[in-house]
Amino acid sequence: MTVETDTLILHAGKVCKHFSRPGDEQPLVVLDQIDLSLSAGDSVAIVGPSGCGKTTLLNILGTLDRATSGEIEIGGRDVTGLNDRDLAQVRATQIGFVFQEHHLLPQCSAMENVLLPTLARGVLRDGSEQQRAMMLLDRVGLADRAGYRPDALSGGQRQRVAIVRALINQPGLLLVDEPTGALDQASADGVMDLLIELNRHEQTAMVMVTHAENQAARLDCVLHLASGRLVSYV
Repeated sequence: MTVETDTLILHAGKVCKHFSRPGDEQPLVVLDQIDLSLSAGDSVAIVGPSGCGKTTLLNILGTLDRATSGEIEIGGRDVTGLNDRDLAQVRATQIGFVFQEHHLLPQCSAMENVLLPTLARGVLRDGSEQQRAMMLLDRVGLADRAGYRPDALSGGQRQRVAIVRALINQPGLLLVDEPTGALDQASADGVMDLLIELNRHEQTAMVMVTHAENQAARLDCVLHLASGRLVSYV
């Protein structure tokens, strides 16, 4: 996606990821010269077969993994050379993650799970976090479930809580990994409706990797990852 430089939320330039293989002088090339740029409100789906490197790319974009070469900019800041502590701060304040498994803490209520990322920001609580959490839970239809623990929620409801948790710190970038893979069709459609609505309302830049081509087609742009390269999907 081509956007003006001063509006970029995410820029990946010539990103490569290689893995050494025992007994083989040639490394395994998973990502090869990946370029990707998104601004606020953009959404892109990345599709491709299992093992092609979709999750590896998502982890690099989210600073959970480091590229072999290339550059990553988040919110106009080059994060390529940052140390682990600074990268953790970037993740806490600028990036939201939604995974196929919700990863909610079973002993915590929906509200408590949503508020967990605010602890990493190291700011004094003034009640605004709770107000935003309740506002988001209300928007996804779960205000009356704020005090429920995950085992009292359906699969779709747990995933909605995970989405709210990812957005609580108002990140500029939302990274979504197979968000509907563990859900039935009705719940999957509901989760996609929610992601699209919140992407537009919150004006995040969203990157989603998925096997579900019907869900991918609902986003602004669909790219196919093949042989380490991103190409437009037809």
